[in-house]
Amino acid sequence: MRVVRANPMNHVGDASLTKTGKRALVEARGQIVDLPVGEGAADVWMAKDGVRLRSPLASPDVKSVAYFSVETGEQQLYVADSDGKNARQITKDGRRRLVNYDWSPDSQWIALNDSDMRLRLIKVSDGTEKEVNHAQLTWVGTPFDFSPDSKWLAYVEADGITNFGRIVLYEIASDARHRLGGAFSDDTEPAFSTDGKYLAFLSKRNFATIGDPFQNQLNTSDPQVVCLLILDKDGKSPLAPENPSEVEPPKTEPTKTEGTKIDLEGLWERQLVLPVRPGAYEQLVVVGDRVLMGGGGAGTFYDIGKKSGGALTSGSIIDV
Repeated sequence: MRVVRANPMNHVGDASLTKTGKRALVEARGQIVDLPVGEGAADVWMAKDGVRLRSPLASPDVKSVAYFSVETGEQQLYVADSDGKNARQITKDGRRRLVNYDWSPDSQWIALNDSDMRLRLIKVSDGTEKEVNHAQLTWVGTPFDFSPDSKWLAYVEADGITNFGRIVLYEIASDARHRLGGAFSDDTEPAFSTDGKYLAFLSKRNFATIGDPFQNQLNTSDPQVVCLLILDKDGKSPLAPENPSEVEPPKTEPTKTEGTKIDLEGLWERQLVLPVRPGAYEQLVVVGDRVLMGGGGAGTFYDIGKKSGGALTSGSIIDV
């Protein structure tokens, strides 16, 4: 048998940054490589003969790394220490494919989509899990996002007749689901702001048409607008006009709140449509008061505080 060396750069799969932004975990030819962002050494984080390792993702506290492995003959989720030691099999079921997943901010939970169209919530410490949602038709999994305090999971539930998406707030401790809005808009990609003030989402509400001279029809190529929910009932609209004054306002200490405060009553009515150009957006991330949008081959941003935005990058995949 002759040994053949292959360049892993030609076979890169999933990749992710650590929350510190100092390292990147990259899947290449079935192994996971730990790369520096900038100067530093590249190391093979984990590799096993005859086993394909996929989709590495470090926990927010950078103490653990999750990944997919087929070493049991079925694709399963594993979690290991940051150095690759003490790997534990988290999922035990089979006859399905794992699609995507993400950690909760406190590194205690993992939300996981599988090919049976189930959104599963798994407790990392003991592997116990519960089914949050069972979708009717999706190949890429149910869009979801954890609140900054890891107590809520926002996800999308499809209407059984129109297949329009509807935002649902799931409270992890009580197992309670709170459905937002009605069935007259197609909403997706919920994203909590990292400061816990807002829940953003994409909604197909732009019906402007473009004429197609070849097929003699009208197209709607940029249907998505960006919406924002103010979670606290006492929260002010960030888009409200400011009234300048010559008198310096008194300085007050910002009020500190424990966790993410969500006032469910009247939440849907505390909704704003951000003044950004409608587009074919596919991804939404909110870091503080900066909204990041990816899709259509470009990344754009909007700063809520400054009430301005623009182009961010020519790529449309955002990882923060």
